[in-house]
Amino acid sequence: MLRRTVIHLAVLATLAACGPGSPNNPGTGTQTLQIDGNVSSSERQSNAQTPEQFSTDFDVRVTKAGAVVSDATVVVRSSCGEVTLTFDMGSGRYTGNQSSYCTTYTLDVTSGADRVAGVTVAGPAIHRITAPMDRQNLDPRQSVLVTWTPGGSGSARVETRDYSTTVDDRGSAGIPAGRLRSDVGTATNERVRVTRSSRVVPAGATGDSSFSVSLRNAVEVFTVTN
Repeated sequence: MLRRTVIHLAVLATLAACGPGSPNNPGTGTQTLQIDGNVSSSERQSNAQTPEQFSTDFDVRVTKAGAVVSDATVVVRSSCGEVTLTFDMGSGRYTGNQSSYCTTYTLDVTSGADRVAGVTVAGPAIHRITAPMDRQNLDPRQSVLVTWTPGGSGSARVETRDYSTTVDDRGSAGIPAGRLRSDVGTATNERVRVTRSSRVVPAGATGDSSFSVSLRNAVEVFTVTN
């Protein structure tokens, strides 16, 4: 009875940490599996604005006592439907995909008597990159301020082909001068990507477990030098 009470209180504390009214839910489980789960959505076109303009990949690693679990049933659910992931022997991970971006995702993992259930993450709202503009010409000798809206997720990663930085999701970050690809005398194709992420620590899994949802958007730009 004491053990059940302690576990119940721990789950309540984790739920409270998600914030009042938050759809995030750490779920439940046997606390015997370690979970590393990722939902990654990326743009199908520059500065995508609607859910259908994104595609989504699922990637989940399941281990028990340090050993990879290859016989689990791993399911990701959202408003777009339910996807049962397939175990990949090469990577030791469960993978799958789905068209569109459905924002809120729930993970369930079952392996015999071991389980992690109902872990839910509300991913970032679709963001629009407001600077630089799509297909804008940039001087690679100058720093570039990247801005996007909305902000407010857990973190944001800003990257080009050769540069990456992770910042608090406040809606802006700088790319230092000289970090854009360029060729003197020609217009060089570059890209600016902004990836925003949210995550939850599953209450029913072992330590160091996580389940995250990330959303990437991008614009194409060109560098021009004389």
